[in-house]
Amino acid sequence: MKSHHWQFEWLTSWEAVWGHSFLSQWHKWIDQSDDAHVFFEPSVVKAWVLTYDKLQSMQPRFLIARSNDGNIVFLPLVYIRHNWKNAWLRVFQPVGYSEFDYHDPIIVGSPDITVKKSFWTMFAEELQNKWKDDFDVAVFNGLRSTSLPDDLKATPYDSAPFIDLSGYRSINEFMKGLSQSLRRDVNRQMRRIKQLGNIELHVYANNEINAALISFNAMLKEHKTKWPRSYKAPGFHENLVRGCLPYGLLHLSEFLLDGVPISWHFGFLHKSRYYWYMPVYRPEYQQYSPGKIHLYMCIEEALKKEIKLFDLLKGDEDYKRQWTKHSTALFDLKYNSKRIMSSVRSLLINTIKPTITNVLHLFRK
Repeated sequence: MKSHHWQFEWLTSWEAVWGHSFLSQWHKWIDQSDDAHVFFEPSVVKAWVLTYDKLQSMQPRFLIARSNDGNIVFLPLVYIRHNWKNAWLRVFQPVGYSEFDYHDPIIVGSPDITVKKSFWTMFAEELQNKWKDDFDVAVFNGLRSTSLPDDLKATPYDSAPFIDLSGYRSINEFMKGLSQSLRRDVNRQMRRIKQLGNIELHVYANNEINAALISFNAMLKEHKTKWPRSYKAPGFHENLVRGCLPYGLLHLSEFLLDGVPISWHFGFLHKSRYYWYMPVYRPEYQQYSPGKIHLYMCIEEALKKEIKLFDLLKGDEDYKRQWTKHSTALFDLKYNSKRIMSSVRSLLINTIKPTITNVLHLFRK
């Protein structure tokens, strides 16, 4: 097996991260990477940092790893020290940990299985050596198999369905490959909803920031009504609109009935890949399946733009399975510090805290 040696460089200040020269290099790595995802695009990362830096104290730990044979791995991490409620646990985690579906590092070069294995092995050693006094646990979620060696002890936790559009030239050609029941339902609901009025798909242009924000606020109101317990970090999606729409990364669309939106989708376009991220529709139109029609129209638009892959992202919901049989497995990965106090803090979080929470809950009843 070929030996790979890695040199690690860490950016630990926001000034260094947002500096012009590093941003330029960051963009180049994404352009050069065959499997770079939208969630580690600089403008997407910055929207998350601007939001969450106000909610919790965190510092950048952006890693650039270079191998002796020319491969590069870029992994934007943050360091968070929790308060007493979480036993002062010190955590390394990817940017966007709770918001982004994927956290695969950006890999540039020709990485085979030995490159991936050697990187994660030496990354673990780097944590235990360079950062041994500063971390208790490093946690990852949303890692796809493309960035992991098969023998790494990662935990499967979810999957992300996707639609391969590369072999289709039109929506009609694509629909012929789906089940007859889905085709009939889409056609039937299209006929029914057209009887109510004119329908169209509106996609916000790069310069329509203010109008897009107004639309998104209406969308967010519907989303909160449907999923009242779903946490929305204040200002996060607004930061995405302001930071990503001008660059064509954000894809905000409305399904309109006589000019009035009855369904919205908040997603992304990146490197011939469409990301189905956050959909919602008005419940009073549920009998017409506006969400299904909206998805159909977005697939049609993706085909017109010659998008190769329509990514339905994390969550193996039934409605996604109607459109595809393909999916990507997602994995969790965790590295624990070997220091005794780190083990104590982790024990408090994983065992004692849940017990105390349950006891307090009983007393409040």
